[in-house]
Amino acid sequence: MSTFSLFSLLEASNYRLRVINLEGKKYKIILYCINGNATVQNGIQIRELNGSGEHTLKHYDRYDSLISFPVYENKLKLVLKNTNLQRQAPDTLYLKLP
Repeated sequence: MSTFSLFSLLEASNYRLRVINLEGKKYKIILYCINGNATVQNGIQIRELNGSGEHTLKHYDRYDSLISFPVYENKLKLVLKNTNLQRQAPDTLYLKLP
């Protein structure tokens, strides 16, 4: 019997960029950088952490850099960039928080 690979093509890695504590809320927002694989795009993922665990709110494909992340009136303002595209300006995206 032969072995074809020693790693999984379906395994994505991620690392925590920031944890945002929201004043007056019973949850936190966690920002992750996702290093993709054969089935998942690289990107920035936004998760809600509450008493029942982490839940993905949004995944922004192809971004690899978090520039800023202020919170205004139940909205998270994300400034993201794909550093592989040097001439592309950062994108500003808004996510309504639960």
